Amino acid sequence: MEKFKLLKDDEIEIIKRKDIKKILLIGGSDTGKTTLIMDIANILIKGKNKVFIIDSDVGQSHIGPPTTIGIAEIKNGVSNISKIKEDEIYFVGSITPSGNILGMITGIKKMSNYRWKDKLLIDTTGYINDPLAIYLKIHKIEILKPDLVILLEKGNELELIKKFIKFSSVNLINIKVPEIIPSKSMEERANYRKRKFIEYFKNSREEKIEFDNLSIKIIGFRYIKQLEEIFSLNLKGALVSFFDKEFKDISLGLILDKNEKCLKIATPLRNFSEIKGITISNFFLNPEEVLI
Repeated sequence: MEKFKLLKDDEIEIIKRKDIKKILLIGGSDTGKTTLIMDIANILIKGKNKVFIIDSDVGQSHIGPPTTIGIAEIKNGVSNISKIKEDEIYFVGSITPSGNILGMITGIKKMSNYRWKDKLLIDTTGYINDPLAIYLKIHKIEILKPDLVILLEKGNELELIKKFIKFSSVNLINIKVPEIIPSKSMEERANYRKRKFIEYFKNSREEKIEFDNLSIKIIGFRYIKQLEEIFSLNLKGALVSFFDKEFKDISLGLILDKNEKCLKIATPLRNFSEIKGITISNFFLNPEEVLI
């Protein structure tokens, strides 16, 4: 019997069951969620399952760039989840769930409606340290309706989640995480995000986008009520996303300049034929640092 580092044999058998299709992982930062999800994906692929992963960890994204929720099919096993090319993304426009809670819920629901088969593994952020974080996780369970929830905890920090699903139809695996799992510093996390953005924008070129020809969505600017107000701001470095007629995010971009009619944007996108709109976020990057 193959074993995962954190799972018992009987728990592996639960994961393999045909009726267990949608699996949600919840745990704080540095609890081993990403490593565990790779291990689970590999064992399921060996069992001839089609396996898809949703990465909703917007601050430490592996599938897709930071600020997005990404989904991808895992076809040949996985040893480095960061090397997986996303099939689709949803732009949250924040590196923390608290920066766009509605976007987190909308995005994870939209990604779960993607055309996945057999097994869907859903990774989440390590945001669990306040009541809002726990409530957000509970609402994710409610809206996703997973067949199995895997909780990874160092103490009893997920007690409210366990109580919520205790008498439901959701299967539960509760893992006590050993202290040997190394922690990443805030600096390491910031450097990882920077590398991911540099990689994403490495083949970008400047495009002039006339915003009169596009639908416009604004996220994160809490006191903006009129479109004119957003364009009166200094938007240099603002992260944006281009979407199609079905509101599907196609590619990110970085605002370099603007005038009263158009935006100058750096983006890896080449084909704009399907683009019908743009989302402008209040998440800013320094173009000189990521457009290398």
